[in-house]
Amino acid sequence: MKIINVFGTKFNGAIGKTMIASSWKGKEYVKAYAIPHNPRTERQQKRRAVFAEAVKAWKRLSLKEQRNLNKEAKQMTGFNLYVSRYIKRKMAGGKAEP
Repeated sequence: MKIINVFGTKFNGAIGKTMIASSWKGKEYVKAYAIPHNPRTERQQKRRAVFAEAVKAWKRLSLKEQRNLNKEAKQMTGFNLYVSRYIKRKMAGGKAEP
């Protein structure tokens, strides 16, 4: 996303340490810069590893499977639906992939 000021300068990402220019679903916005909290707990590290597994598993799905998940998903993408289900199953100790 690029924010263009009156001088024609384009911004994308961090603007100093005060603002972030970005977009979400085609809507551009600027927000205050904030340093994210990152406690690096064991639980958080496990969740991040499971999230990475879920993304790789999504990429292994056929286009037909991805399209079906996109159709099934309500108010989110098929990717988000798949990753959410994958993480919930894996964190509960079950088999991650259906």
